[in-house]
Amino acid sequence: MKLFGAQGNDSNFSGEHPILFEHSIEDENFTEGWTKTFRETGAYDFNNSNYTFPNDEASALYVPEGFKVTLHEHTTYDPSFEDGATKEYVGPINVKSLADDGINDWTSHIKVEKVEIVRDCTGENRATADKPGDCGDCIEGFAEDDAGDCQPLLDVAPMGSQTTQTTQVSQPPKMNPILMILGIAAFGMVAYTSMTPSSSK
Repeated sequence: MKLFGAQGNDSNFSGEHPILFEHSIEDENFTEGWTKTFRETGAYDFNNSNYTFPNDEASALYVPEGFKVTLHEHTTYDPSFEDGATKEYVGPINVKSLADDGINDWTSHIKVEKVEIVRDCTGENRATADKPGDCGDCIEGFAEDDAGDCQPLLDVAPMGSQTTQTTQVSQPPKMNPILMILGIAAFGMVAYTSMTPSSSK
């Protein structure tokens, strides 16, 4: 009788290689079940004397980035292997219960492959780097902000710099000198007329 079994947690679904689990994460015996870490790529039949995991007992799966895992319904020595159902998982993915996909206690064969990591550099406003899975510098018109994200240049202020605002003083419009003289003369005539007493008849 197992007295110390417990449910799993997210920390169980981590690491650099795919892992197969006997129990789902919510099973109270998760920590007591067998696990198999696939440190090398290849194809593996369950219930084989060369391996320690039994047939039709897998209930959870972890696939890290850069791997593809294919689960098969039958072993390769089963005549119906080619006609059996399969299920593919491309990392990163945590399948905490294979029952959710209708294949609990179903797997008899597993194939582990390396796949190229595809990264959408354009979505990060970066150029595609030579190394798969990496992105290069910010594309033209963008620059890194303090958080390391590529933002439009208009939104990125140079580090340590302060924005200087320039205040422009509006100048009064220039007047034509001739118009100014005529205006003064007209004003003088009006003033003179108003000051001259009118003659009475």
